[in-house]
Amino acid sequence: MKKLSVILLALFISLSWWDSSKHIASADPADPSYVISEDFNDNQLPSGWKAIEGDWQVEDGKLVGTSKNQEEISRITFGSPMENYRFEADLQFESVLESTRWTGLALDIPASGEAPWYQATLRSGSTASNGIGFSKRYDNEDNRWGPISNTAAPIDAGVKKTVHVAVEVKGQKARWYLNDQFVLEETQIPRPSTGVLGLIVNGATVSFDNVKVSKINKVINYVMNEDFNDNQLPSGWKAIEGDWQVEDGKLVGTSKSQEEISRITFGSPMENYRFEADLQFESVLESTRWTGLALDIPASGEAPWYQATLRSGSTASNGIGFSKRYDNEDNRWGPISNTAAPIDAGVNKTVHVAVEVQGKRARWYLNDQFVYEEIQIPRPSTGVLGLIVNGATVSFDNVKVSKIKEYPSLMHSADPLVVAHRGNAVSAPENTIAAFKSAISVKAPFIETDTRLTSDGVPVIMHDPTVDRTTDHKGKVSDYTYEEIRSLNAGDKEKVEKVPSLAETLDLIKSSKNKTILLLEIKKPVSEEGIKAILDKISSREMEDQVIVECSDELILQSAQTIAPEIPRTMLYWATQDIKDTNDPNDPINISKRLGLASFQLRYKNNDDYKNTFASIADKKGYISKLHKVGIPFFTFTLNQSADWDQAKKLGVDGIFTDNPGGAVKWFAEH
Repeated sequence: MKKLSVILLALFISLSWWDSSKHIASADPADPSYVISEDFNDNQLPSGWKAIEGDWQVEDGKLVGTSKNQEEISRITFGSPMENYRFEADLQFESVLESTRWTGLALDIPASGEAPWYQATLRSGSTASNGIGFSKRYDNEDNRWGPISNTAAPIDAGVKKTVHVAVEVKGQKARWYLNDQFVLEETQIPRPSTGVLGLIVNGATVSFDNVKVSKINKVINYVMNEDFNDNQLPSGWKAIEGDWQVEDGKLVGTSKSQEEISRITFGSPMENYRFEADLQFESVLESTRWTGLALDIPASGEAPWYQATLRSGSTASNGIGFSKRYDNEDNRWGPISNTAAPIDAGVNKTVHVAVEVQGKRARWYLNDQFVYEEIQIPRPSTGVLGLIVNGATVSFDNVKVSKIKEYPSLMHSADPLVVAHRGNAVSAPENTIAAFKSAISVKAPFIETDTRLTSDGVPVIMHDPTVDRTTDHKGKVSDYTYEEIRSLNAGDKEKVEKVPSLAETLDLIKSSKNKTILLLEIKKPVSEEGIKAILDKISSREMEDQVIVECSDELILQSAQTIAPEIPRTMLYWATQDIKDTNDPNDPINISKRLGLASFQLRYKNNDDYKNTFASIADKKGYISKLHKVGIPFFTFTLNQSADWDQAKKLGVDGIFTDNPGGAVKWFAEH
């Protein structure tokens, strides 16, 4: 009974920890779900695999690595950086110098094979107390290792026995499986963002086969998933106009003229959702003809409705977009916004379309590529979904609808939202875990912080480009490795505080009972790879509803929008110009629309700017009213006095940054 209880507990832990991931146990080698699937049957070292040290040969359909002594760390690298993945292989110790010798799966190793790296390790004598685990290689010359965690495996890997090894990595968490049995979980692996994968052998000869790597994706719970394989129109789907037939496992809609708006409705009203389908223009009257996903259409199919539209000639300047149908009789349309698609939908070509809708915000994807975002669709509350065809015959397949998270709400009609600037800096050192915990404890709804990357590509929390002002050392953040910067004291002599990693900070925010939202400023300079590393930390934790990325650089925000459009963004804007509400691309309203911003943040160059500008926001510059008119919330830096809080409240400011969040929260509660 005790053994059964342990098994059930392990199963429960396994399922609860990985409940948002898709666990892939096995699949055909050609399965496209695998990023890497290598069986070595051609007896060639795969392209891109780089033998760094030791002897590596492909023999009899297996990769064989040899390390001749304990000092030789034989290794081979391959693949590209990944945030969430499963790495598995069949392996066999062919010979070992002694049972303590080991092999490993390198989880984050530089492509050059140089230290540092992180790995999952398996000894030949794997039932020893340290037989299986996770470790870090610090320095090749000194042969230094740092065990992160280890335990005894349930079976002995031995010699001449094939075992299946697998490691699932999700952010800083990793799980070890041996022969498909869960063995060990590690929750804190401080991973770099630039490492690739690899295989490692020490004091042994080990053969590897069926090396596979797959992305771990969150499970999607579809409220609708229709493949039309029964060749029947699904129950509840209502053809309104035009010809709609289910043929050969596809729904086919036909509109015989430009005047005929063929449409079919289905589903129920939804606030936040993803609507996707595979579609193909079978024929068109001309390349301007189109199909659409109706986002909010009455079940009766009568106008008005809103839709996401795709033309057959989708690379035209108005080839893809959002529009409103005003009146069927007068054939009136109102384009909301449009642009050129990156590819041409054409005729007799299957394309995958998807639209994500969150409140009045919608994002267009074509063939899984983000195209653009619209921030103001004035949606009704009662509309359902639908498909629309005009002047064409279009086939649809794999129509899917899934719920997605609500977009963070920043427009505030009552008191301004309080943003704890670098945490609660009046009670703890700025940008430390202590400051963030204090901000959460005083119930600040938002925490603002800053991130930079270390020399080994790990995002950490630091405002300045150097560590001089806030730690006991000097030098650029970018000159420190993650391990080095963690050894600094960001507190004082009485209480030591470590420089937090971004991952550590995100985990704290995610665990907050108050549903705290993090405003995360990406500090310059930062590369595209660095931006991706930062956004991956957010996406891997599925925190799109709890993190807003901010920056003063439009190019960085553009990159963030392209890499992870689902993560909200906001711009820090210097108070130096008026809002003209014109076509000037540098006008704040146009910047906000172009970047799909969640809010707009005003900051000041100096004290004179602050005094002169803040006092005249409402009647001279008109920031608040003009931004609110187009649905963009307004936040302002950095107000620490009650007189300023009072003025912000009277002006209708949506949020204030402050170094005294506890005082501000209390003041607004009392006034």
